Amino acid sequence: MEIVLSQIKKRFGDLQAVKTLSFTVKQGEFVSLLGPSGCGKTTLLRMLAGIETPDSGEIAFGDTVIFSSEKNIMMPPQKRNIGMVFQDFALWPHMTVFENVAYSLRARKQKKQLQEKVMEALRSVQLEPLWERYPHQLSGGQQQRVAFARAIVNKPGIILLDEPLSALDATLRDDMRLLLQRLVKRMGMTAIYVTHDQSEAMAMSDRIVVMTKGEVIQMDTPEMIYHYPVNETVARFVGKGSIVTGTPCTQLGQSGFQLGQEAFLAARQAALFPQGKEVQTVIRPETVDVSLQQSDHRVTGKVETISYLGERYEGTLKIANTDVVLHFYSTKRIETGTTVYVRIHSDQIHVLQSKGGAYETA
Repeated sequence: MEIVLSQIKKRFGDLQAVKTLSFTVKQGEFVSLLGPSGCGKTTLLRMLAGIETPDSGEIAFGDTVIFSSEKNIMMPPQKRNIGMVFQDFALWPHMTVFENVAYSLRARKQKKQLQEKVMEALRSVQLEPLWERYPHQLSGGQQQRVAFARAIVNKPGIILLDEPLSALDATLRDDMRLLLQRLVKRMGMTAIYVTHDQSEAMAMSDRIVVMTKGEVIQMDTPEMIYHYPVNETVARFVGKGSIVTGTPCTQLGQSGFQLGQEAFLAARQAALFPQGKEVQTVIRPETVDVSLQQSDHRVTGKVETISYLGERYEGTLKIANTDVVLHFYSTKRIETGTTVYVRIHSDQIHVLQSKGGAYETA
């Protein structure tokens, strides 16, 4: 089911929680609302659910307008054909697994084939054998699966998820993420997922809505947001990397950016920008090539930190005679304090304006 938001606003006293906001989520899309605490993402989710009422604007689910300030429409939550999963599971402790899932159907007075529908939902989350247990007899992951089953038992067109994995440990979170993705895609639901975990949003989403201070800064695929952030805020929030200020120039016929007084970073796209005018570049760690051997078009740096992540090492280095610190990856340990020679894959440098969105290069 398609979701269309038009000119939505929400204020709490002096706080403008959601500023004028409009976007569309396509049928069957998995879209994450990503941003720091207080950016408005949970308020937006609650307005979609009908728990909060927007001050103005319009929300439509498919062909049905579920809220309109102009038309004086405010459809109650139970009539919106949505499922919702909360961060704290919100299970009734005195009810069995079966009754917790059945509660969603009973509340909507959908008693026909109730047992078959509940057991089907429990099978989909691999909990059918535990239908008689109580929440306190389940692990955290099992409790979360009960919450998922309750959300999908009435086969909603839309599922809303408010940081549903944040209470789980890292390994269990990965397992639940895969289960959730499979469920949503298999059932053809449109999903809106609230998170402040950028790696979670990148892994799960068809598109990501990056929010800050009640506004949408960028809405795009994970790949576009990572490689082509529209401004410094998005670049810093999504993925590791460095924001480096440089001045486009030419040295010995080679286009690049001057960093400080001595360091020159070769980059073909520097030729697209006015020479002598500072720009900001986004440099991701996978574009930083570090070597102990000197060669052409490399600048000198010194390793400041190194961490072992299992499949690789991750470190930071400082470019000599500058304040520039870059993140880098390595297949082997390079001890801190080691002098290294650095080359950037110049075709993967993304240039930002010094304050705000991306430069137009065409």
